[in-house]
Amino acid sequence: MGAYPTLLRQAVKGDLPFLLNSWLNCHRHSYHVRGVDGPVYYEGQRRIVEALLKRALVMVACDKVDPDTIFGWCCSEVVNQDLVIHFMYIRSAFQDHGLGTLLVREVLEMEPDTERLVYTHQTKAGRSWADKMAERAPEGPGGKLKVVYDPFLLYRTL
Repeated sequence: MGAYPTLLRQAVKGDLPFLLNSWLNCHRHSYHVRGVDGPVYYEGQRRIVEALLKRALVMVACDKVDPDTIFGWCCSEVVNQDLVIHFMYIRSAFQDHGLGTLLVREVLEMEPDTERLVYTHQTKAGRSWADKMAERAPEGPGGKLKVVYDPFLLYRTL
């Protein structure tokens, strides 16, 4: 990943405050929830995020020298043969360096039978990443992986 010495690892308990805070605050500015009252958003979304972080695979990209310095992370799980990306967060200073793609490719190596990439939360940066990933998606068992937005899959998996 460019000039940054990056280590990929699974999230640890000490990462949870950062993961929760970055997810809630980043998604808060999504056009999907702009009209939702703040207390309603944070209470409802916090429960969803906490449930996902407990059961899903959360991969963290961090500094090799200081693993507590997080560059970005990805929360995903496999549903049927879809790799469901519930949320991905990349700090703005590290965006556009391929870090999101690096995280997803790491998870795909663990799940070689994946047929599609599905994302459940959409933000402006997330849509931009999905468009890029659709162009350069790796091959799966049935050919090039499709990238699909499905917000309803989140609720079917809770």
